Amino acid sequence: MIKRPITDYVTWFKYGVTGESSQGNDIEGFRPGVRLGIFGFDPAGSAEAHPPGRDVVITTPRLFMPYGSGIGPHDEIEVFGVRYKVEGEPKPWKHPKHGPMGDEVNLRRADG
Repeated sequence: MIKRPITDYVTWFKYGVTGESSQGNDIEGFRPGVRLGIFGFDPAGSAEAHPPGRDVVITTPRLFMPYGSGIGPHDEIEVFGVRYKVEGEPKPWKHPKHGPMGDEVNLRRADG
């Protein structure tokens, strides 16, 4: 396997069970943040949407991180002080000769 350098760090907020209510039901929410190393951040671009009565800027960056990151489609990630929602499942990528290379994680943020 080819070793890639960690170039930066992000904070991962995993969505899941965070406690139990007085009635014994699970309480779901975001767990405390965990620092993760990444290979790279692609800021991508942004687009403007104009639903009635609003102007929205949608940003869709990508993260490249070590294979098997464990990130899920309901999680959130903070990159350089900005918090994004994970968009869909991470995409693992493997090299045909060298094996697992990393995960590509699509992010999304809508402001407005």
